[in-house]
Amino acid sequence: MVNSCQVSRKDKAMSDFSEPTQRTSKLRDLQQSIAGSVFPLGATALIGKAELNKKLLSEYMSLCLEDPNVAKVANEEELLETCDLLQMSGAGQWVKGSYVSLQVLSDPQLLDYFLKATRAGKSLIGVVFNLTEYFEKGLSYIPKEWFD
Repeated sequence: MVNSCQVSRKDKAMSDFSEPTQRTSKLRDLQQSIAGSVFPLGATALIGKAELNKKLLSEYMSLCLEDPNVAKVANEEELLETCDLLQMSGAGQWVKGSYVSLQVLSDPQLLDYFLKATRAGKSLIGVVFNLTEYFEKGLSYIPKEWFD
């Protein structure tokens, strides 16, 4: 007889699998909420939208940092600074279903590339161009020449 408190290996494996999947789903939903809506008309509505986006962005950052691989690359302050730089540099755009500036924050490989490249003095516009190309071309790796 199996104790109801015991979890089978299969159940454990499924819960381990579903946690990142649920986080990914939540990140996608937040991307849609933050980037997908049209700004309302009027100053009061605009301020309200900004406050909502600030709250949603904070939630998005927290979810990003729950991924231990993202947390190894950057802390919350670095994520906020990176988000601002990406937005100001033209990465605040949808490319093939991904909102580039937010997707970079949740992907340890892309986040690491962005931080290393900008810290090495690479052109911010060039780095953003590369990130946009990453999504345009459906890449799954960072080409070596991007680090040259």
